Amino acid sequence: MTYYKSGDHSVICDRCGFKVKASETRKEWNGLRICKTHWEPRHPQEFIRGRPDHQAVYDPRPEGIDLFLDPNQVTSTDFTTTGKTDTTDSHAAWDGGLAIWDAAVSGGPSLWD
Repeated sequence: MTYYKSGDHSVICDRCGFKVKASETRKEWNGLRICKTHWEPRHPQEFIRGRPDHQAVYDPRPEGIDLFLDPNQVTSTDFTTTGKTDTTDSHAAWDGGLAIWDAAVSGGPSLWD
C-alpha cells in the first residue's frame, strides 16, 4: 500500500509482513503492531485467577487398628478352627474355597476321576 495519506506513515505488520498504514494497525497485548485483518484479542481464559484450594482434611480421624486373620482361620460358624467341616454329615472337606466331595463316602464320581 504505497499511497500518500496526510499525517499517516507506512509500517510493516509484525504478523504477516505486509506494508500497511499506521492507522490500519493495532497493538496486541504482547507489543506487536498487527494489521486489523490479523489482530486477535487476548483469550479470556488468561484472565481467570485461580481459587485457593483448602488442603485440610474435613473431620479427620485416627487410623484404625489392622485386624488380620490367621492363614487358616475362617470366620463362619459352620467350620471348625482347623478349616474343615464335619465330614460325618456333609462328606465335604474345605479346600481353599472349593467343596470337594469324597467319592468313597458319597458313592458317586469324584472330581479327580
